[in-house]
Amino acid sequence: MPLAQALAAARMASSLLLASAVAGSASAAIEGARDHRIFVTAVAGDVDVSMASVAVEPSVGDEVLLPARIVTGEDGTLGLVQSRTSISIAPNSEIEIPEAAHDGQLIGRLVQWRGNVFYDVEKRDVERLTVETPYLVAVVKGTQFNVAVLDDTTTISLFEGRLEIRDPDGGNVVDLEAGEVAIRSRGDTTIRVIDMNVANLPTVDGNGRLVAADDRRAAGDSADRVEGGDVELRVDGDTIRGSADLALRADASLGAEVAAVGAATIEPTDGRGVESALGSIALDTGVAADVGTADIDAGASTSLDTSMLSADVSLDASAGVGDASLGADVGVGLDLGTGTADVGVDATIGLGGATVDAGVDANIDLGAGTADVGLGADVGLGDASLGADLGAGLDLGSGTADLGLDGTVGLGDATADARLDANIDLGAGTADAGLGADVELGDASLGADLGAGLDLGSGTADLGLDATVGLGDTTVDAGLDAGLDLGSGTADLGLGADADVADLGLDAGVDGGLSADLGGSLGADLGADLGLGDVGAGADLGASLDVGDGGL
Repeated sequence: MPLAQALAAARMASSLLLASAVAGSASAAIEGARDHRIFVTAVAGDVDVSMASVAVEPSVGDEVLLPARIVTGEDGTLGLVQSRTSISIAPNSEIEIPEAAHDGQLIGRLVQWRGNVFYDVEKRDVERLTVETPYLVAVVKGTQFNVAVLDDTTTISLFEGRLEIRDPDGGNVVDLEAGEVAIRSRGDTTIRVIDMNVANLPTVDGNGRLVAADDRRAAGDSADRVEGGDVELRVDGDTIRGSADLALRADASLGAEVAAVGAATIEPTDGRGVESALGSIALDTGVAADVGTADIDAGASTSLDTSMLSADVSLDASAGVGDASLGADVGVGLDLGTGTADVGVDATIGLGGATVDAGVDANIDLGAGTADVGLGADVGLGDASLGADLGAGLDLGSGTADLGLDGTVGLGDATADARLDANIDLGAGTADAGLGADVELGDASLGADLGAGLDLGSGTADLGLDATVGLGDTTVDAGLDAGLDLGSGTADLGLGADADVADLGLDAGVDGGLSADLGGSLGADLGADLGLGDVGAGADLGASLDVGDGGL
């Protein structure tokens, strides 16, 4: 049902229950009001009552002995009166009056386990009535209010007077004003306070049954008045109340409901909103439009947690017209507590068979002294493609830096790929670099790799080079390796080459090695192999010279 009708139904149901209680009051109840005894004023339908642990059949005019437990069925209602306080219990409800509220005193405590109950409490000078539910506690000195308890939520609606509302642990306390509703659900850490004019409340149907709210409240509807779509806040002591009814044009929504308690905690609304001690604030917006063949979507979300000194922002947008499309996503995160910042950006363009995609990711951690950046881009046009990726990292704590670069080009069955990797470690005194490239065109291929390493601590340097050429069934591979060790005063050099012609059954290889020791020795090795079909031949030659010993 519409919101206004739902609220009107709840009020009317409560008024009917109250009216039946007054109309059905017996003379015994009037007499009992003078000594604060509790009497039954109305009973109908399926009602189970136990008094002093004994099951009884309730009737109008019966005195209620404590402790008492009252359970109403699908069609059951029951009214109670004590002095000038009346309690009207709707169907499918369960309440308990403990023995502590004994004869001769006003009821001091009542537990409502489930269902819908209307309370009209006479003004009390000192003693208060406490109404306890699974998720909220009301402390009353004299007022009219309604309590609705569902499986996972309690709502307390105040019609007149002022009401103190607590959570069961007493950690959160708010003062409810007439015309306001307090809401708390399972898992909530705070209490929401919203205005009845925009509240979507549990209601009583035509048969007096409690039903959950028809959730038609637009995302973002909340407590305060709406003037020109602006958010309006007011401060009552430590409680912040406000709202924004921004249900909106072009299917946009903005959640900005706030209801703060204690040290100004802001409460979440439909997943948007907040929590913590000065808390967290979250806003979500979304806009969607569909005009003919064009589709546009845009959204933004923001969260701020002042207790954790962190903030996050994300933006996204997409548009499509026919076979053309455009999309962009941005995410930013900042955490002052840990000294970290993150940024991510991604953009995509599509037009027919052409696509372009680019992305950036960056992270800074001041605590760890690290920074990382990643860049990537890809372009596709029919059977042609182009891609590039760059990654860089810096760690001031360990004194290391890393760089990686990769690029790819494709055109039909032709592809080319190039790579670069580099690392520097100032702490260890080392540096490494690697280069690589590959080209393929049909059955022809060419590849080259170069690697170099330097270690200042050990006084060593290494170099490696490898190249490969392929054409049909013919391949040629050549390699070079060199090493220098200043600590031991040695140097090594290795050369190798291989050729393979599959059609001829020819396989040939040559290997050579050279080593030198500044102590006065020199060595050389040479080897050759030749194979043709099933016939093979090989030769090896080695020589060494030791100047120190004067031998060869």
